[in-house]
Amino acid sequence: MNRLRFSSWLLLSLSCAWANAAQEPSPEQLLLKDFRPRSIYKVPVTSMAKARFPVIDLHSHDYAKTDEQVAEWVRTMDELGIKKSVILSCAHGKAFDAVLARYRKFPGRFSVWCGFDYTGYDQPGYGPAAVAELERCFKAGAEGVGEEGDKGKGLFYDWDLFTYHWPLNGFGLNGRILKKVYSENAQKILERRIGIKP
Repeated sequence: MNRLRFSSWLLLSLSCAWANAAQEPSPEQLLLKDFRPRSIYKVPVTSMAKARFPVIDLHSHDYAKTDEQVAEWVRTMDELGIKKSVILSCAHGKAFDAVLARYRKFPGRFSVWCGFDYTGYDQPGYGPAAVAELERCFKAGAEGVGEEGDKGKGLFYDWDLFTYHWPLNGFGLNGRILKKVYSENAQKILERRIGIKP
């Protein structure tokens, strides 16, 4: 009888141990999303749910495509202590107007920046229309120009024109076409790029 009890107890213990081992993933199968290490040290823990001082998010994009998504974004900002987000829209024309209209519904929470218009950059006489569009965007409410990207191979952040592809003939911030546009309109462009008057 004792032998039967012992055998039953041993079988039950081994079954429980095997079941627990089956539930615990082996280190080779542990996924990062499931990794929850526990410290072996007994030290004070500080949990920070929100920043002590208001934060300004200096680099964001037009991720919210509806008014509801912008409202949800503002709720998230409130929860995390983010005072304002800078939206680098890279947009101009009607696309910029639509972006501005969406974020303008929450005054003071977003700084919306427009994009430089490169339409017709490869045509003679390029420049004055781009500067005029820049001025129009600022009169509408743009607070800066961005995002511009030139890592020595030419511009690649204009969504409509390049869509993240390197442009032809090294068209970039230091190229001959934009040098001419910038030199002829340096004051206006500098004021608008930085968002302040020097």
